[in-house]
Formats: sequence, structure tokens, C-alpha cells
Amino acid sequence: MEDFLYKNVAREIETKIKDKEVGTKLPSERELAVTYGVSRNVLREALKLLSEKGLLKIMPGKGIYVAADDKQKFTNRLEDYLLRNDSSLLDFVEVRQTLELAVFQKAVDRATQEDIKVLENIYQEMENSRNNISKFNKLDMQFHIQLANCSKNTIYPIFINSFYQLTDKKLFMITQLYPIRVDSAQREHLALIKAIKDRNKDEAVKIGYKHFNISDIISGEIKNKTSFKD
Repeated sequence: MEDFLYKNVAREIETKIKDKEVGTKLPSERELAVTYGVSRNVLREALKLLSEKGLLKIMPGKGIYVAADDKQKFTNRLEDYLLRNDSSLLDFVEVRQTLELAVFQKAVDRATQEDIKVLENIYQEMENSRNNISKFNKLDMQFHIQLANCSKNTIYPIFINSFYQLTDKKLFMITQLYPIRVDSAQREHLALIKAIKDRNKDEAVKIGYKHFNISDIISGEIKNKTSFKD
């Protein structure tokens, strides 16, 4: 019974911390035990389980902190490798374009009506956030991760999430570099949703090539650097 109890508590804590930033400090063991109505021993077993999964970092005398999950750890390792090898912006764009084109095609084949509805809702939120580039970019990331979810392949979302984080650090969020791209990006997002609805794979690929046009991205970066000099 106690074995089931600590696992149940661990699941509850995991659900609660999934949207918290890495480094967030949790309440003390005593407070958590009271919150979940369990003994300190049961709570410690739950915390130990989450620590072993890499979700929590327990620092004796200092507290309990949210740690990087497996996806974040993967991203960090990938980043370390790519930066050590001095990968160029063009390298990032080229690989991401290939990855996203594969995602678009799988989405056309496998997206459900519910998946498409989620895409439409994110698109509408992006429309409402056109004047807030930071929020727009976060929604853009959600849009592309949802496309990856539409593929029904659990690996695509991990890679898409990783490349978004990596390219952000490489100063390659297109709309940050080139805000006028918001208009064309939204046209392409809407056209992509339609292509998925129509199950038109050729159109999805065509939109994908346009959406990740390398020359546009590079010219956007150059324009951004010029504006900083001004």
C-alpha cells in the first residue's frame, strides 16, 4: 500500500512541476508532506523517485529544486555538441528545414480533426499577439511542436523543441530578426493548416520550402545586424 502511495504522490508532484521553470524551489519536505497528506518517509520516497528521473534536484540543507527533464537534458547535450563543433547558422537552418518538411508531410497523413483544431486555436492566438513579438514567438514554437505532435511520432516533438531552443540561442527566431516576417509567416501557417485539412502533401511541402527559405532567413539576420549598428 505504501509502495503505491509514494508513486501516486510522485505522479502528482510531477504533474504540478511540469510547467515550472528549471531552478524553481519547492516547499519544504514538511510542507509537502502536509499538502499531500502523507508521512515524511512516503514523501521522501516520492522525491527520491523524481530525483532519479532527473526531474528534481535535492540539495541537503538548501532545498528541493525543479531540474531539467529528459527532453531538456537532451537539448543541453545536443547544444554542447553542436557548439563545440562550431556549427554555423546555415547548418542549423538546413537541418531544421529538412526536419520540418518531414513533419509537415506526416501531419498531412496523420493529423486528426482534434489536432487541426488545436493548430487553428494557436494560429488565432498568434493573430491576437502580432504586436507582442516575444509572445508571438512562443506561440510559434507551440504551433510547430503541435505540428510535430500531429505526426504521431514521439521523437519529432523532441527534436523540434530542441532545434527551437538552439536556434533561439543562435539568434535565429525569424520574427525577432525580421519582424515584417510575421505577416508572411502567418499566411504560411494558415495555408499549411488548409493543406493538412485537404490532405495535400505537395502543397504542404511547397509551403515548407517557402516557410524555411534560407536566403530570407540569412537576409533577415543581416538586416537585423545592420539595424543594431544604426
